[in-house]
Amino acid sequence: MIDKSYFDKVIDRRNTFSYKWDVKDNEIPLFVADMDFKVAPCITEDMQKRIEHGVFGYNIIPKEWYESIILWWRNHHDLEIKENELLYSAGVIASIASCIRAFSKENDYIAIMSPVYHVFFNVIRNNNRKVLEIPLLYTNAQSSDKTAGADVYSIDFELFEKEIRKHRPPIFILCNPQNPTGNLWKKSELTKILEIVRKYDILLISDEIHCDIIQNKSKYMPFLSICTPEDKTIMCASATKAFNLAGIMGSFVVVKNRNLFSLLKAELNNSEVLEPNIFAIVSTISAFNKGKEWLDALNDYIYDNKIFVYEYLRANIPQIKFNLQDSLYLLWLDCSYFSQNSSKLALDLRKNAGLYFSCGAQFGANGNEFLRMNIATPKIRLEESLLRLKNFVKTLG
Repeated sequence: MIDKSYFDKVIDRRNTFSYKWDVKDNEIPLFVADMDFKVAPCITEDMQKRIEHGVFGYNIIPKEWYESIILWWRNHHDLEIKENELLYSAGVIASIASCIRAFSKENDYIAIMSPVYHVFFNVIRNNNRKVLEIPLLYTNAQSSDKTAGADVYSIDFELFEKEIRKHRPPIFILCNPQNPTGNLWKKSELTKILEIVRKYDILLISDEIHCDIIQNKSKYMPFLSICTPEDKTIMCASATKAFNLAGIMGSFVVVKNRNLFSLLKAELNNSEVLEPNIFAIVSTISAFNKGKEWLDALNDYIYDNKIFVYEYLRANIPQIKFNLQDSLYLLWLDCSYFSQNSSKLALDLRKNAGLYFSCGAQFGANGNEFLRMNIATPKIRLEESLLRLKNFVKTLG
């Protein structure tokens, strides 16, 4: 039985080569998207068994790996996946980079909807393509009521189609759920997106790595669930985000279109990211076959943390707003009341309060008024962080 105390435990991650915790002694890092919780006991036990074997040579991808993914998506997301539609990859971004190389040319536009995961910008530019940034609509963003609940994001479909028609990008990268806004895209929204990419013959890559970080009995809809096998759609996902396995580096790609499957497999092979990491294989099988109880408890804990932050801000720092979403463990904080320069705000916050948040500007459109906060940490650390944030805001007058 996994209960609240499992996630309440403060674990010292310093001196463990942690990217997140490579910070000063007085700093609390709440930026990069990994969690400060121990993984599910079943994963530790299965990995320990493999370690005790003592030999870590080259590996195959076993049938159990395919079966664990197929069963998880069938049972939890109502999506049927076949074994011959699955490809192993070292990571979601590695998969997206391979898709970009396989299905576009240098100097092509690659479309994204922003604000969005900042690495999308990097992977496009690093492959000598151009970013086509299509802003999401932030409803009533200029409202005079600066202390109310945050405004909400939606897709401006008129703008979306206009930009697609004008620049004709061969690829559109969707984030589902959307990081950092937390939008769980509805079927109607996904259907409209599909209509547009079909109309302009665009390949849609859907990054769905956050799909199991869902709270409050909400549901995420896989983009593939509305597609036919002929559609030009590729889904990238992994157990790493939901089960806190990011450092192990393993993911998978689902491609139902047979022509796309063959071309992408060849590119993944050329990029040398098809070879399996044994611990990624073992942890994925364990997570999807045995980890549901832990994941359910985790999502309950994260939602409690969200409610705690929401109520604390309303009572103590009403100048900061965020929209209470049912996905992610990341909060997109609207700080427009006192800053339109998130880079400076994030630096000042780190320097003067020892709080390390993600700067909103790196996520694209209107991010200059936002900070991203990772709340996947024990509540006692969250309490200290919010107290520091309150005291910092006081100094801004």
